[in-house]
Amino acid sequence: MTQASVHTMDLPWTSSNGAALGVSADAGLAISGAASNRLVSGGGALAEFAEFAPGAPLDLSAFDEFRFWVRADRPADGSAARPFVLAFSYDDQNDGPGEEHRWLVAANAKERWEQRRIGIENDRRSAISRFRFTSLSNGPFSYNVDDLLAVRAEMLADAERALVRCLERQVVLPGLEAVGIDQAASANDTLVRLPLDDGFNVGNRVLIRGGSAGDEIHDVVGVQHDAAAGHTTLTFAAADPLKGSLGIGTASVTVLVPSSWRRPRLRNPSMRARRTRRSARPRPSC
Repeated sequence: MTQASVHTMDLPWTSSNGAALGVSADAGLAISGAASNRLVSGGGALAEFAEFAPGAPLDLSAFDEFRFWVRADRPADGSAARPFVLAFSYDDQNDGPGEEHRWLVAANAKERWEQRRIGIENDRRSAISRFRFTSLSNGPFSYNVDDLLAVRAEMLADAERALVRCLERQVVLPGLEAVGIDQAASANDTLVRLPLDDGFNVGNRVLIRGGSAGDEIHDVVGVQHDAAAGHTTLTFAAADPLKGSLGIGTASVTVLVPSSWRRPRLRNPSMRARRTRRSARPRPSC
């Protein structure tokens, strides 16, 4: 997954009518950074908005999703009893007549942070000049909004990384787990010595535990088995030295199961996803 920060929400957006819709930086409630944007109305804020205009239009054509966090003082799911309170929208300088990018902001629970995800893969987004959160209510409400991101999902790559992390931490080879070192090593060393064990080979990825810097993962670029002396020495690349020191009796080495993921090729590389024309009707956020 690739992402870019559109706005940290540490600084308040600009209100269209401060008397009806107050917008402030709330340092007491934040998902990340120093603060979130707090939007508060005592009533009468229908169609008022909080706005952010970047210094220069943003080209977000490389991204297919917006994500942000919201915390509401009441549930809002679009039902008669729980109508939507906020809409999120943006303008692109190249929009045509009647073109709109607008979504309804759902809140499933009271006073709980929830991340909203908005798909923009079919929307114009190469020169975004303005973002808004617009009030849909004339009644009182209080919302906090934080961490507006542009995201490009990479499903295969994300799945691959998750699988590798899972395998690295949970699957080990029999006989090559928690092998204690037999010679101390210092931070920045590239050699680790173990009792003789011909199960270690070049290309292994190893997990080192018990060092002063905590868990470390390294790739083995050289192995020397010295049967006469009864030692196996692992070598790491010069750019991949130990982060911490290792002591005899505390540090150990585990070989992690290697894994790889090959992305399938399209049968027809010239095929491209078709763009569908967007609707001017506001869409609920996920």
